[in-house]
Amino acid sequence: MFQSNAEYQVLSTDPEASGGTGDNTRVEQLGVDDKLPGNQSEERYGDRVAWYAAVVPVSVIAVASCALVLFNNPMHSPWVSAHIFFNPIALILFVLSIITLQPTSQPATKAAGLARHQRGMVPALATVFLGTSSIIAHKLLYGKRHFHSWHGTIGIVVFGWLIAQLALGGASVWFDGAAFGGGMKAKLIWKYHRLSGYLLLPLLLLTIALGGASHWAQDYAPLWFRVLIYSIGSAFSLGGVVARLRPSKIKFF
Repeated sequence: MFQSNAEYQVLSTDPEASGGTGDNTRVEQLGVDDKLPGNQSEERYGDRVAWYAAVVPVSVIAVASCALVLFNNPMHSPWVSAHIFFNPIALILFVLSIITLQPTSQPATKAAGLARHQRGMVPALATVFLGTSSIIAHKLLYGKRHFHSWHGTIGIVVFGWLIAQLALGGASVWFDGAAFGGGMKAKLIWKYHRLSGYLLLPLLLLTIALGGASHWAQDYAPLWFRVLIYSIGSAFSLGGVVARLRPSKIKFF
């Protein structure tokens, strides 16, 4: 199985850049099954199974949530419906944006992965903003208590963390990391961004799992459904992401 011990190279955020290889091929053409010279794959044994373990459960969560909303009078509580509709869609984008970076080890594939990561994370944050602001609006308009449940409390912490995460990650790579001095200084910030993301994901999935115990979910879905889809599904997705993790990418010493 291919392993890389290559030294870190600062990657340009220019989509026409070759990632330092001298090849002018557009990096976006490399896909999730990125191949190295000699037709070697960067995926390890089991990575493809782990990809499905990560993506399928969150996709089911999103489909199930949207179906519950659409078939249970969504206009009765439109702000709550918007929250339940948009946030699971954002979850899919977050998970896909994380796992697309995991196999990359070479300059060209790292640059391609970074481009995909950004294309997924920006709409993910926009979507979660719609979903979270909707439930905040519901509470403000109807005088509902804030931080009344663990789902709501952890959820607002996750939302704030996501905004900080995007700002930190963007500043470390946009304009070649000029906000942090560029080069190796920006690389160090990116490593903290990566570590922060892996710490944030379990909280994000925990929020989803706790959503299955919300009053709305209890009204419209049986217990076995909520446990299977939201609790077990979230656990499987986290396991898939962790299984694909490259610990060498978050080493600090």
